[in-house]
Amino acid sequence: MSKLASFLSELSDHELKAFYHFRYKQFMKGSQEKIDLEMQSRGILPVDFEEVFRKARHFTYEADPNVCPRCLSERFYTSHEVETITYHYATVELDVDYKTCLVCLYSQDKEESESGFVGPLGFISKLINRKK
Repeated sequence: MSKLASFLSELSDHELKAFYHFRYKQFMKGSQEKIDLEMQSRGILPVDFEEVFRKARHFTYEADPNVCPRCLSERFYTSHEVETITYHYATVELDVDYKTCLVCLYSQDKEESESGFVGPLGFISKLINRKK
């Protein structure tokens, strides 16, 4: 069994619908066929899953940080990224870890770090608090 097929078999029906909705088009044709087979084996039709995600619109990350606010999955991994912060002529690269949903690839941590303007105090703060 391939890694994708194994992963798909571990997902709940709701998570499989979310995976299909958010990530299906990112996969190559052979992988899409594996996703289609898993959906067929569970009797899930690839239709509009709007009703599935209606509940997610009213969910907040603060209510439960162990649940993805985008698809309501509890499957996460830590993504390691390098970000470049620039203020006028100074630039610093930061190693950053983000808690990311394994099903839909949403990261509340990343969204929060990208929001807002980085002024001189924010730049200095990020410079001081960066990982060594």
